[in-house]
Amino acid sequence: MRRGTDPALACRAARFSDGRPGIAIGFVDDPATLDAVAGSRAEFAAAASGGIIERFAFVDRRIPPKLPFQESLDRARETLDLACAVLHEAFTTAWGAGGGTADDPAAAALATRFGTKGCGVALDLAVSLKSYLDANVAPRAVLERFMAALPAA
Repeated sequence: MRRGTDPALACRAARFSDGRPGIAIGFVDDPATLDAVAGSRAEFAAAASGGIIERFAFVDRRIPPKLPFQESLDRARETLDLACAVLHEAFTTAWGAGGGTADDPAAAALATRFGTKGCGVALDLAVSLKSYLDANVAPRAVLERFMAALPAA
């Protein structure tokens, strides 16, 4: 905000940067990237709130079939990181931290949909599945396992 940035944009950039000032400044300098992150968060929340068809379609969009392994691995890590960020905010919202309201509509939707327990279980699963990627388990299989294990629609 000291740089003259609109306070709402600065707060949104800070929230989506996961505490990394350089990323937040990048978002302020390129709001289209910030909008893309918000869009990815909304896409994840919509898929997670849907049925198994919507969830697996989300995996197909994130990791299309026949994508090279390293690119699949990178996308799976990014997707689990995205899920962790949204689910963490959803969990704290459902729990009532910060007045019980999420600044991100995607997180607010999941807080309402899954509740504290569902968000916590999903967050734990996302964190634990990251180790599967380190063990060279197929990235699509990891994301499919994650999406299938989310609370039922």
